[in-house]
Amino acid sequence: MKEEFLKFLRTYGQSFTGVSGTEQFSGKAFIQPARYKNRQYTDHIYGQAGLNEMDNYLYIGDPDAALGEKENAVLSACGKEFFVLNSSLIYVGDEAVYEWAILRIYHGEE
Repeated sequence: MKEEFLKFLRTYGQSFTGVSGTEQFSGKAFIQPARYKNRQYTDHIYGQAGLNEMDNYLYIGDPDAALGEKENAVLSACGKEFFVLNSSLIYVGDEAVYEWAILRIYHGEE
């Protein structure tokens, strides 16, 4: 199943580049605005369901990219820069098929 997903991702995904410390990496992923929050508490804060104005984006990509293991990673895609807020590998059986992450717009060192 992973190979079928990766083939689809290579064909239709958006290119991105990233940097984590001195490591540079690149790949393809689906990156879309997360405009509606449905009680997926990305900051572990309970809030009101409705429109999300926190510049969050949904990332679905290659599980081998391992965004969750890259400390202070910054991704560039779609003319924007993002940092990884939360990520998780999604398994089918015993195989990690894709990585799911919430990205947030990166506004530089704060």
